[in-house]
Amino acid sequence: MDEESVQLLNSLRSQRIYLHCFDVRWDATKAEPFLTNQVLIHNNELPTSFEFVPVVYLSLNSMSKIKPGQIKPLADSVISRVNKLMSSSGITWTEIQFDCEWNESSRDQYFSFLNFIKSSINPIHQHLSCTVRLEQIKYPDVTGIPPVDRGML
Repeated sequence: MDEESVQLLNSLRSQRIYLHCFDVRWDATKAEPFLTNQVLIHNNELPTSFEFVPVVYLSLNSMSKIKPGQIKPLADSVISRVNKLMSSSGITWTEIQFDCEWNESSRDQYFSFLNFIKSSINPIHQHLSCTVRLEQIKYPDVTGIPPVDRGML
């Protein structure tokens, strides 16, 4: 990140940056989820004066079509990739966020995925958050309440 970008970020007086790391999509041919669109971070490119929150986007298809036996391996792969990406940049993360437009048909799989993630992070030093859409707030009996520490609108 060049000096001008760092100065711009400093001028915003923000301490936290949400960094989209990669996506989880569905491979219809293999009938399995896969990780794609990883952000490229060059060595020491991220300024250490900010807190970075890795964000992973999960497609609706990846959550609605995933089989129960594929959920834990996916969660393990996601955490492994996030840890590798952030540590290679010298960043220690304290929160991870998932962005998924879950609905009634994908809720159980998504919440199971979040529970696997939650069980694999350090609850004292690392927190789990997710994005929440307006329709998910409007119909909590249908969409459920995700098992996370914090929801972000």
